[in-house]
Amino acid sequence: MIELNTKGIHTINDLLNYGLENFKEGLLKEWRNVLYCDFNTVKGTKYENKYTNVNWWDRLSYDKLKHHRNNLNKIIKNDSDNIKNQISRLISSKVDFLNIETSEINPLNIGLKKGVSTNDKQDINRRFCLITGLNISMQKSNSFLLSHTELKYYYKTDKKVFMEVKNKYLSQKWIDANHKQQIKEIAHNIRNKYNNNLASKSKYKNQLQFKFIS
Repeated sequence: MIELNTKGIHTINDLLNYGLENFKEGLLKEWRNVLYCDFNTVKGTKYENKYTNVNWWDRLSYDKLKHHRNNLNKIIKNDSDNIKNQISRLISSKVDFLNIETSEINPLNIGLKKGVSTNDKQDINRRFCLITGLNISMQKSNSFLLSHTELKYYYKTDKKVFMEVKNKYLSQKWIDANHKQQIKEIAHNIRNKYNNNLASKSKYKNQLQFKFIS
């Protein structure tokens, strides 16, 4: 609990407010600290016989262990095909996937609720995305879906909202892309969702067109 307390986490409610997705970096850090040697990575180097020998590591003092562990991590970092790096990417991907699938306990699950119009003058000109329900009043008057510009706005001003949209509308293929590419793909998927909804409605409507023959 000591480490959790330093993050301001004392209760379950604090844990949820902190955001489960924020533990990913800590998890990846712990994995990076694991002493793991892939034989193929050190093969042919002067460290081959040492780093692949468990007994050699056991006999090291703390300072020498720390030195050689850091050296091993540098070697690993330069080899993208190293198993440890592959596992690190899988951990990252799995954490993101689980945060999407467990939205019931995800503090970012704000619901993306549709805007409710009232009689207030401020609400008269408000417009909302037909898919996400988010406010798009700042977009062009003929806009009806969340655009790149508004996504960039939420990315800068409200990360929780942006992450909720990202969790719902960004495919795993782009999970490691930079935020600019992710924004592009999110906007694209929102448009696809809208078009798919139109296609489904059209198909359903056609199915209801019966002709009665007397």
